[in-house]
Amino acid sequence: MPPTAEGRDHLFISYAWEDGALAEWLTLRLTAEGYLVWCDRFKILGGESWPKDVDDAIKNKTFRLLQLVSAHSLQKENPVKERQLALALQKARKEELYIPLNIDGTKTTELNWQISDLAFIPFEDWGAGLRQLLKKLDKVQASKPLGSTGQRVAIEALPPPEVVLEEPEPLYSNWFQFLSIPAAILRFRAKQGDGETVSLALRHSWAHRRADNAFYALVKPPTNVAETSLLKANGGASWNDMDEIDGLRTSDLLFECLNKSLYARCLALGLRSMGDRDTVFFPPGLVSGDRLRFAMPEGKKTHVRLWGRRRSGAGHFRYHLGFVLRARQGVGTEPVAQLKLRLYVTDGAGQPVTPGLAFRRGASVRRAWWNRQQLLRQVGVMGFLSGGEDFVPLAADSGSTFALARTPLVYESSVRINERALALAGDEELALDDGLEEAVVGETPPRSEGE
Repeated sequence: MPPTAEGRDHLFISYAWEDGALAEWLTLRLTAEGYLVWCDRFKILGGESWPKDVDDAIKNKTFRLLQLVSAHSLQKENPVKERQLALALQKARKEELYIPLNIDGTKTTELNWQISDLAFIPFEDWGAGLRQLLKKLDKVQASKPLGSTGQRVAIEALPPPEVVLEEPEPLYSNWFQFLSIPAAILRFRAKQGDGETVSLALRHSWAHRRADNAFYALVKPPTNVAETSLLKANGGASWNDMDEIDGLRTSDLLFECLNKSLYARCLALGLRSMGDRDTVFFPPGLVSGDRLRFAMPEGKKTHVRLWGRRRSGAGHFRYHLGFVLRARQGVGTEPVAQLKLRLYVTDGAGQPVTPGLAFRRGASVRRAWWNRQQLLRQVGVMGFLSGGEDFVPLAADSGSTFALARTPLVYESSVRINERALALAGDEELALDDGLEEAVVGETPPRSEGE
């Protein structure tokens, strides 16, 4: 029978609050298609308020329950209850009610036995997932009570009142200026047969390019390494005035040396390599209390934790704050450094997981990092790299200044977004002024008895 004949014409969105951004997006997209959608992040949508009795809504007014299946929703009380009720009704009625959407690539082996054999719609790619879901809803003849008015309803629900304010707002980038760069690519030479010895001894403490027995760098090699005595200065070339030196492009040498200098600074401070092209992370115990303490641009003092723990199936995984800092061509002619945050993911015992699993689990954590959370970690990282200075030094003793700005390039918008006006129903757990999100990289679940 058509769903409207029995009064069941709603799509019910079930999710964990960590996946709220996708829940909102999916609700609005389905509403624009003409469907009636219940999602507790909206008080009223299309004239339908959030039901006071959720059980009654699922039993008597829901045509399909769409659950955002993730590592979060598998453990949270409300999503579990909603899933169990939908599956029980589905079994009793001998008709489909429950449609699971796999949003984070959770493997079948990590799923509850009740749903491990169900057909999931993959939803890691939101656009592709939506297209497949719409085909599914069309196939099962889901009604569209809103019809063509759905687009207007979705648009009206999207921008709350006074969401755009006519006030200036600073826009913080993740680009950092080099305050000064040595003007020349220096050339050093070693005797025949000594090149490999020198390169191995200085590979982590001196940013250079080796070409047989010739070495190219922006600064002189450190004097506290014995192998430095095997090198002799042999001229150089201005990277700003000369295109090549010994057949090598000076621009290529410049960026290679800049990147190696940034990486060397990270290693010198005790950060560890993630084994992936200059990406580093904070190992346990490097910073007191495993917390970065710093002041935000507006002067507020805060901190972020450097690791967190999340549940995954019957166990846990850990993640440590990491990043990659690499030189890029700026808007003008001068290079800049770009900071990208990363996560180093391990299993519960601290052993690294496979790259694919690390990416999926890291993405599930970073999904909750919005502008403020990104800025917090960025400020903390650069404060650590500066060692308490107003800049990040990139050479211990070079005879010339070589440093990176500690603060990012900042721009200004003539208007700003009123983020408090964007807080929708269900955001109580993500209150914008409770300070909790500023205290952690990610939440650590409370320990249960016996852990």
